[in-house]
Parts: sequence; structure tokens; C-alpha cells
Amino acid sequence: MTAALQPQSGILFIAFGSRGDTQPLLVLAHSVSTDPTFTSCRVSFITHAAHMDWIGNLDLSPDLQYFWANSDPFVLPHKRAEQDASQRQCCLSACQTLFAKVPAAARIGLRVCKQPGLIVYNLFSLEGFHLAEAFGLISVAASPCAPPSSAPPGFWDAMAAEDPEFVSSLQASRLPFMRRGGCGDLVSRAHIHEWMWPLFADHWGVWRTAALNLPASPCQFDRTAAPMLLLGISSLLCPESSRSLTTATMCGPWDIHSIQLHRGPEGWLHGPPSSPGSKPLLVDLGCSSRMLDLDQQQAFLELVGALARKSTIGIHLSGSQLRLPELDTRVLEVGSLTQDRRKCSHQKVHLHRDPVSHSHLLPSCCAILHVGGAGTTLAAAKAGTPQLVAPLHFDQEDWACCVARTGIGIRIASLLDMVHRGTDQGRLDDEAESLAHAIQRLVRDPGVAQRCREMEQTLRGEDGVRAALRVIERLLAEGSRVADG
Repeated sequence: MTAALQPQSGILFIAFGSRGDTQPLLVLAHSVSTDPTFTSCRVSFITHAAHMDWIGNLDLSPDLQYFWANSDPFVLPHKRAEQDASQRQCCLSACQTLFAKVPAAARIGLRVCKQPGLIVYNLFSLEGFHLAEAFGLISVAASPCAPPSSAPPGFWDAMAAEDPEFVSSLQASRLPFMRRGGCGDLVSRAHIHEWMWPLFADHWGVWRTAALNLPASPCQFDRTAAPMLLLGISSLLCPESSRSLTTATMCGPWDIHSIQLHRGPEGWLHGPPSSPGSKPLLVDLGCSSRMLDLDQQQAFLELVGALARKSTIGIHLSGSQLRLPELDTRVLEVGSLTQDRRKCSHQKVHLHRDPVSHSHLLPSCCAILHVGGAGTTLAAAKAGTPQLVAPLHFDQEDWACCVARTGIGIRIASLLDMVHRGTDQGRLDDEAESLAHAIQRLVRDPGVAQRCREMEQTLRGEDGVRAALRVIERLLAEGSRVADG
């Protein structure tokens, strides 16, 4: 049985990155805040101030405390250093509010004096690891997808030259060890190679010494204890990059379905007209829209308009992340001729200017066209909706291959390739017609429909949030026992 949690133990969630990177940890924070097991705990959440609007549109726990970093996930490169400083200061201030006032007070000599509390951070918020070390807290890394990359070439040579004693002390494999209050893993080459290597970057060393009064290199005080890496991924819908990890624990997905969303205006689901007996298509690039420049966004709208002309189905277009005031949305109108040969237009594309709710909209759609974000892939799979994935960057290629491998959809050409061929090479109608044929083949394939139904039923039986909460409960109780001595 898990030990009782100390009254007023603090649990701090830190999540930077896009909405897809941030939302899963917000789900965990909300779930902890509403779970009776954690009634005595103070639960706080740190993220970009740029996420205020969509977070405000969720029915979240009123007991959840927020700290807003003055930053944006899509900041321009020349402002990156300024934004990093703002995020780190916000995280440090939050820890000083929730835990010990002075980081150095958490240490005696080279030994960390543990205090009750826990920091949970995603892989874009590695501040959490360093702060946990400074304040004597247990930390957990949590991600809705696999780490973006393993250690780059030359990393280990540089590490060996800088700190040969530390490198030689690392175990070559994961070995169990007993520490006061519970079991854990030794920090190994595998941990560092698979996901911990960014913690050793030079820019962290400067912050550690100047702001946290820590040695420049991590793991100098409690170098044997490796933080857990929790993945909010289902083993049934899992990219190959996640399957190869040896130092991570898969919990199952942490999706937004566990939180009630405010619906849009009445009738927003009716959307565009389709041919009799058919459902509309959802087109949603998510936050990846922000990675496209203005010309690329305009070309994307032109492609959607051409698809509407070539297809017999209506289209829901999620446009909340597009720079709509600067775009010509008239290209989405579909023209036709009346009996007296006068041209008129009708709306086959329903443009959603506000964020859409996947859980509400996907069941009413015949398929979804997206770029392969982890959250969108999961939402479509849980809705039993066939998927066309046109990857753009990062891990989206992995998710596209995962969708194709499991038979719940198909991988199509990269979105940028389609846009380039359609506009720069004057083949817009050809690209739209090819895309329309792919959609028809997908929605008419009985095998895809069957596999989508099977995946939907299986995923709805998983409770990744509950599994993650039990890990958090165990670690927090373990930290309380260590703090008690």
C-alpha cells in the first residue's frame, strides 16, 4: 500500500512547447487536482502566456494554480535567448513560492536534503530537472511522444574529455538499486543517450551555477538516481522510435477527452453540405500551421479550395492557427453556374476560426487530413476516424508510418510537397484531384473501417491518465518518506 502523502505537498507541472506538447501535461495536472488521493496537495502548472486563450476554454479544476511565462512557443530564433531567460525565471519564482525559498537551503554539503514535493516536466521544459535537483525534489519527465532524438555524434567524446570520471562511473546498462524509500534506476549511458543528453548542454551549466548555486554538470549530488520518463503513448498505437526506448515507461495516452470542453456556437457541427449519405472531411494542421510562412498558408488555402471543387464531400477546415486576417479566404468559395449562366458561389468549406473540439467533431466526419501530430493522431484513432497523414516535420513522419502500419489510415505526400507542386508548378487541380481520389479510396475501404473500429474500442479501454497518476502517487509518497528521514 502506498504511504500517506504529507499535507500540503507541492506538485508542479511545467510544460512548454506547442499546444500538442502542453495539453497532455495539463490533462495530468487537472486530473491530479481533482483526484481525491491528492486532496492535500497543492497543484500548479507553468506554461507559455500565449496558451492562455485555449486553456481558458477548458473546464479545468478551480484549484489548479497557474504561473504564466512571458513567452511564445513559436518565437523567432533571434529572440530565443530572451525567452529562455523569461521561462527560467518564471519556473524559479514558482519553485520559490511552492517550495523552499532559497535553492541552496535544500543541500548540506554534497548531499541533497529531500523535501516532500514533485516536479513533472515535458521534454521542452528541462528546467524542471535542474530545479528539482536544486530544491531537493523528486522529478519526472513526461511526454506524449518519444524524445525527438538521441545523443548527437561526438557527444560522448566531448563528455569524456570534459568529465572523464563521470563518464567512467556510468553503468553500461540499467541496473536496479535500492535507495531510501523505494526502488529506482541507476543513471546509465542508455538514459543519457536516449533522452537526458540535452541536460548537459553548456547553456544549462551557466544557469545552474549563476541562479541555482549548483555545479555546472548535472548528477553531481545524487548521480545514481535517474528521473523516470513517462510516455503518454499506447503500445497499440506507437511509433517505432518509441518502441526502441529502453529507459521509458509507457502509460497509455493522456488525451483531452478526460476534460469537458466548452462547445462552440450552437449548430457549429452542421458545417458544410456533402452529397447525400456522406460525411464531411476534417482538415486540421494544428499548431503546425504556425510553421508555415504567409505564402505557404495562402497556398494551403488554395489547395483546400481546389479539393472542395474536385470532391463531392464538404470540408471542415480548422483555421484557428492560420493568419486569417492576412489571407484571402475567398479561394475557399466554390463557384457554380445558374440556369441563366450567371456565376454564384456556395460554401462547401466550413472555416472554423476558433479551435475545434476533436472529440465533438471527428465522429461526424468521414476522415481527417492532418500532418501527423501525436495528439491529433490519437484523437482520430479514439474516434474511429480514418486518417490521411501528410507529415511536415519533427516526429510526424513516425506517426504517419504508425498510422499506415496499423491500417487505420494512409501516409500521403508531404504537405509542403503538395503545396509546392500545386502552386509553384501550376498543378493545383492535379494535386487536388489526386488528393480527392485518395480520400475516396480511404473512406470506401472496408478493411480500414474495420481496423478503425477495432482501434477505437481498444483505445477506449485504456486509462493512461490513471496509470500516470498512480506513478505520481507512488513517487510523491516515496519523497515524503525520504524527507521524514
